[in-house]
Amino acid sequence: MNFFKQLVEHTEAKTVIWGKETTITMDEAIILPEAIVNTKLAWIENNKENIIQFALEAEDFLYNFNNFISKEINKNGKFKLPDGTLLTETI
Repeated sequence: MNFFKQLVEHTEAKTVIWGKETTITMDEAIILPEAIVNTKLAWIENNKENIIQFALEAEDFLYNFNNFISKEINKNGKFKLPDGTLLTETI
């Protein structure tokens, strides 16, 4: 079953974005044409750096992330990122 057909039938489907398998969920009340879904996913794929920069700047992401890491380091002496990197101090 192709990605779009699975998304429409189950409101959820897996695809690869930024080199990683990602689950896409669609609100059942919103039905979008396949071309629009593909265009939006392509935009996300092609604008990785802008999206990450926005996320880092919005809502004091780095401050909050460092605050979380600091608590984990104080509790466990280290913090392991999802990619396996071990942190012993904040970023």
